[in-house]
Amino acid sequence: MLTIGFHMLADAAYGTPGPNNSFLDKIKALGKMWSAGFLFIIVIGGIYLGWFSANEAAGIGAFLAFAIGFSFEKAYLARV
Repeated sequence: MLTIGFHMLADAAYGTPGPNNSFLDKIKALGKMWSAGFLFIIVIGGIYLGWFSANEAAGIGAFLAFAIGFSFEKAYLARV
């Protein structure tokens, strides 16, 4: 918070508000976050249901994050 305050004191342009988004735009943006929700459900759900321990969940979460990131990268490179 202090860093943001110092930047605001140095240059007020850092604090200009962005464009307003409608509620529908915000809901559409949530649809693009499916991977974060999926990762959270698998890791926390697996711990809660007793499928794996916290350490194992960390490994599974890291692997899934890598796999999701790799799939997004492949999809991005296919479009370019």
